[in-house]
Amino acid sequence: MNGILDNVVDRVFKKALELKVDDVSVIAAYGRENMARFSNNSITVVNTLDEMAVFLYMIKEGRRVVGITYSVKGDELDMFVERLFSSMQFVERSLDVVALPKGTFKYSGENDYDKKIEELSEGIVDYCESAINAALSEGAKRVSGTISANTEFYKIKTTGGVEEYDRVSYISANVRAFSETNSSGHGLSCATYLSKFHPDEAGKTAGNFARESKKTGHWSE
Repeated sequence: MNGILDNVVDRVFKKALELKVDDVSVIAAYGRENMARFSNNSITVVNTLDEMAVFLYMIKEGRRVVGITYSVKGDELDMFVERLFSSMQFVERSLDVVALPKGTFKYSGENDYDKKIEELSEGIVDYCESAINAALSEGAKRVSGTISANTEFYKIKTTGGVEEYDRVSYISANVRAFSETNSSGHGLSCATYLSKFHPDEAGKTAGNFARESKKTGHWSE
């Protein structure tokens, strides 16, 4: 994945420098989502979505612009940089423009990437079934919802000397359970590590709320 990000970032970065900008920052982001949707106790959709985006920030003679594109083919990237650069002529110069910081930087932080989430693929179906069965065991009659597993990769490169990579993964389950009277309950589970993801608990919570919500009381002013 780093190789793909390198090619995109380097091309945009080089093109910006050819236009004689004072400063430039390029971020490429690639995301993959494995998603499953279920309705009326049955899995209805299993899909994988891939998307890549490039964020570009440029400074020249007190003017600055920022833009984003989802077209990452070579010629399309060149056109994106050129058009964004051309738009700078319509931007008013500002005394508040500050050059990008120089040097390498170290940031403390946790590792929020789990390869098991990236490789989950069709295994997401098992988690859907777990959520459905857990909700039904609590008394729900119908269960719907989605489970989404996401992995994102990033690269940043700036004229300040920064060139770094990052990656993150996360998975979530949204479960809606219904009773025979159409009262409903909602359950949620989300995590950055697969070992901490519990869609069955989300299903139980949704099913329990759906069952308990049948016990309506009376209210008057």
